[in-house]
Amino acid sequence: MATTSLLTAWQRFAKANTRYQQFGQNGDSSTFNGATGCTHAVLQRLVKAKTGRHYTQDQISKIAGYPWPVNNPRDRGMLTPSEVQNVVDHFNLPYKVKYNLSWDEVIEATKRGPVIIGILYGYWPEMIGYKYGGSKADGKPGGFAFRNGKTQLSGFENGYHAVLILGEKLIRGTRRTKANEPNHGSVTRPEKPDFDAVRSTGAERAYYKYSANGRTRFAWVPTQTFRPKGY
Repeated sequence: MATTSLLTAWQRFAKANTRYQQFGQNGDSSTFNGATGCTHAVLQRLVKAKTGRHYTQDQISKIAGYPWPVNNPRDRGMLTPSEVQNVVDHFNLPYKVKYNLSWDEVIEATKRGPVIIGILYGYWPEMIGYKYGGSKADGKPGGFAFRNGKTQLSGFENGYHAVLILGEKLIRGTRRTKANEPNHGSVTRPEKPDFDAVRSTGAERAYYKYSANGRTRFAWVPTQTFRPKGY
């Protein structure tokens, strides 16, 4: 029996685990009910893929050494490399951090498994036809997604955000990036998408925009082939 491709395996895993949005979970007190939990949600997904077990955002926080709200006055997310490294080490996830990779290098790394990157959220491609807070998606500035896509149309345009890049596929001459973008599941945006499919040029732009204000681009890349358990 032929083994499914790695990208197909991760897409199937995503369809079976739509719960891993940053909002709408139990056990999320440490992340302000998910508001700062984008990296947590990505790590939850990878831990589930490795161990087959569910860990809450609060459990991930304890392992990472991420501060509870009383000690997090700036409401920061978990973009601190040492905190992510604590989770990687605890679960023996096959990952290491790289800085300032080109987009092509990010996509090359997905041939071994998903890659965690930082993006500027406002540039992630939008869900076609979505309405939020009196606004309707207009595709500006990041265009529209082929599948699912960004739904917070205002209030977080300049926010830094973690996304899990599953891989890339060429369809009818267009490079399409498949990704888990976790900013979903809230009361006002209850959708829980399986994965996004966006133009690779759009994902690339959101990735490069992360460093537009002096931040350093990062990517947590797999060090060996990482296939989700059971897929």
